[in-house]
Amino acid sequence: MRISYIHGPGDAFGTFKHWKQLRADPRNIKQTYSGQFFDLIAETDAVGQIVCLSPSGASDDPRFTFETVARRSASGLAYFKEELRYARSVGRTVAKFRPDVVIVSSDFPVFALDVMPGSTDIILSLHNTLWQPYGEPSGIKQKALATLCRFAVRRARYAVCVSEEVRRQFLKLRAGLSSVTQIQMPKLPKASPKEQNSPPLRLLYVGRVEHDKGVSDVIRAFALLSNQNPLLTLKIVGDGGALNDLRALAYDLGVSEKIEFSGRVNADLVAAAYLEADLCVCPTRWSFNEGLATVPLEAASYGVPTIMSRAVPARELFGSDSIVFEPGNIDDLASKMERAVNNGSVYTAACKDAYTSLEAAVCSLGDWQAAITYCLRDIRNNTGHQLRATK
Repeated sequence: MRISYIHGPGDAFGTFKHWKQLRADPRNIKQTYSGQFFDLIAETDAVGQIVCLSPSGASDDPRFTFETVARRSASGLAYFKEELRYARSVGRTVAKFRPDVVIVSSDFPVFALDVMPGSTDIILSLHNTLWQPYGEPSGIKQKALATLCRFAVRRARYAVCVSEEVRRQFLKLRAGLSSVTQIQMPKLPKASPKEQNSPPLRLLYVGRVEHDKGVSDVIRAFALLSNQNPLLTLKIVGDGGALNDLRALAYDLGVSEKIEFSGRVNADLVAAAYLEADLCVCPTRWSFNEGLATVPLEAASYGVPTIMSRAVPARELFGSDSIVFEPGNIDDLASKMERAVNNGSVYTAACKDAYTSLEAAVCSLGDWQAAITYCLRDIRNNTGHQLRATK
């Protein structure tokens, strides 16, 4: 079987170089999708093509071919024109490889799936929602994209979804058509309980530092609480376009000395941040198409609970003792943070919920490689394409 993988952002070729040396990519806590794809190819008699956005090179391994297709940003009508140009370039690159199956990341413009060779089966690997989580497409751009996607996904019977909400949206687009879907879990470090500090004074945000990720809401809520509890600290781990604005906000609110901006760090330092933290905050706003949000799961693997906004689909994996607030509502976030900090029973229950919920999710959901393999076997049974394990 020949399998093309349309990779999203991220250094797949760099991960490959670590993989060839039997090492995990040190830049990530969880195993990357590309790393799982390499494992999939290695464990079968398949041959893989990886189409990247970032620069790549020669693989020196006949089982793998790397290609790079550039993508440019644009806005307005130019956005659709540029996305279609990129999609067509990817389609031509894939056609030269002559795959039996194409795995398409949702970072690819889903509305342009028809550029893929007509004889191939398509598996969508959906990492983000297609429109606002738990809502409907709104605005001219979202409605236009949803209409185009509804027409395009007739090509994609298979979808590996990062959350139940992503699956709900995919099935809504596929209404009336048969579909094969799988929910996948990130491959994370084994969960372990953590010795709890009381009260939890070390707060943590991990992720992209962008306005629609709600980081400013965390800073404003933290500022409201810090006057009541001068021992509270906040660490913000990650980089992004809003970093300088948020540093200025912290200064204006008089809490810059209590907030540490770590910037972009490697996996070891992210792990150290989780180990030091007492409580995480995942404040994504409705405006961001969050597919899952892995931070609550990563934090739980270190025994740390997370205050999550309702826009975070990961919250569906946690129980009734998890702490959830209304996206963009700073007063509600501050109230939930205050309860966790000042009420030991609330915090202890949230810690237990995080640990047990993650264990339950790991037991009930397979990882990305297992979900893709399930789809490939169904394709094999329907088409005769062979996917034989080599072990």
